[in-house]
Amino acid sequence: MTMSRNRKVAAALFAALLALPAKGGVIYNSFPAPQPANVLSLEYQASATSEFDDLIQLGGAGRDLANVMVLMSDWAQASTYGFLDPSWDRPLILNLDYVNNSGGNAAPGAPIASRTNAIHWRAEGDGSSYLGLAFTVAFDFTGITVPHEFIYDLAFNTMTPGNNPIGAPGPYKSLNFGLAIAAP
Repeated sequence: MTMSRNRKVAAALFAALLALPAKGGVIYNSFPAPQPANVLSLEYQASATSEFDDLIQLGGAGRDLANVMVLMSDWAQASTYGFLDPSWDRPLILNLDYVNNSGGNAAPGAPIASRTNAIHWRAEGDGSSYLGLAFTVAFDFTGITVPHEFIYDLAFNTMTPGNNPIGAPGPYKSLNFGLAIAAP
């Protein structure tokens, strides 16, 4: 069964998200510091996840965004799939939504903004003993102002889950959303 929203990850885990306001500084950060070579992650293919979403509540008044960064974990290597050319792109979609509290629980409401960016292969043979490689993907949200609480979700297609599943094995099976174990 494909889950369109995955909130079943333990409450102690937070998706790794970093929001930078237009005038500098950080308004939200759940990245581990320092960033390790790899991080605990949500496996979209293995958990049949199409999108992962979470509620963010902000204090203060500075909510004009510039960049929003997500931390990913890529376990795929070109050699695993017999490709000679390690260049490939997979679109990632980051959506920001207003919060709909009409049903008693916070749920995604009307869209605020959506951006798409791409990820690439991880480096081959760096001599590490970790299985994946943590890397960041930045989304340009310049000109977008978010309310004090909003819901974000990160969506992408894999072999079987996704809004348009690819339907064949490939490196996207091993692309994961980085998680942090500390509160933001």
